Amino acid sequence: MIDEHRKILKEIRRDLVTLLGNFYGSIKFNLNSTTEKDPKIQQSICNVETEVEGVSIEESVRVKK
Repeated sequence: MIDEHRKILKEIRRDLVTLLGNFYGSIKFNLNSTTEKDPKIQQSICNVETEVEGVSIEESVRVKK
């Protein structure tokens, strides 16, 4: 039972990381192709990237409850 839960959590984490990576890539692509380089925009993207990398399995599961 515990092994099944661990397997499910690993799948959730993989999917979450993929989705967040695609989302971040989309934001970065859109900013690079449609706006000029603006320090405020670049700072906000750095903040998003930091938060994405900080997501853990426990946090993502707690949010869904």
